[in-house]
Amino acid sequence: MYPILGEPFGFKIRSFGVMVALAFVVALWVASRHARRTKQVDPEAIGDLLMWIMVGGILGARVLYCIVHWKDQFAHQPVEVLKIWKGGLVYYGGFLGAFVAGWFFTRKRKIDFVTLGDICMPAVFLGQAVGRIGCFLVGDDYGKPAPDLPWAVTFPDIPESLLPQALRGVPLHPTQLYMLLQAFVIFLILSFVARRQTFRGQVFYLALILYPIGRSICEVFRGDNVERGIYYGLSTSQWISIPLFLVGVVGFTIAARRREPLRPASAPDPGPA
Repeated sequence: MYPILGEPFGFKIRSFGVMVALAFVVALWVASRHARRTKQVDPEAIGDLLMWIMVGGILGARVLYCIVHWKDQFAHQPVEVLKIWKGGLVYYGGFLGAFVAGWFFTRKRKIDFVTLGDICMPAVFLGQAVGRIGCFLVGDDYGKPAPDLPWAVTFPDIPESLLPQALRGVPLHPTQLYMLLQAFVIFLILSFVARRQTFRGQVFYLALILYPIGRSICEVFRGDNVERGIYYGLSTSQWISIPLFLVGVVGFTIAARRREPLRPASAPDPGPA
């Protein structure tokens, strides 16, 4: 565990921030390469999109966390909402925030949203895999105690850790690594499909099917029930997974029936699905 990578000139370099920044750089590189290969979207637009989804992703991640924890953390101290460096980002909120920001970006730039999703989704999940390393380094999104699990991870009691004091030194499910693996497997699947893509929306909607399944499974092993929020036996992320999965299934079914051909960037916008 390395919450702080160093303190040059008294400035703390936080591992979580470094890994999130690296995640965006990796995602930009992969998406730009895919755009150049397919020629469906101007590669220069991918760089502009990065700023939109970076802002939308961070805002979405923070907003969802604050909604879940408003009563116990922010109701009496609203200024705490601004202190992101203390932790408090929900990946699902970031995913949805980036989704909304990407939609507004495509309206502004007159780019087909689904086509852009086909291009960017593999990169999004590779970036997420990189970002999960940051969660592991700071002890965030920790798992349930698992004393008999051969691959259980024990986090030390060190300053700046986001792991609760009571769980330091306790063998836990390495849920950060489970989610890293989940994101990387989805990246591999989407990349494989993207290389053989035959119709518009094939990659985009497949991503909306795979992620809710993988995320819901990983949630079973999470130990931060209070932080996540549990309602009627399911976490906030599992509840969000249900409609997102349905959107993916319906969208993929419609797209597969229509089989709209892939179009180069210069072709007329076919409109949203």
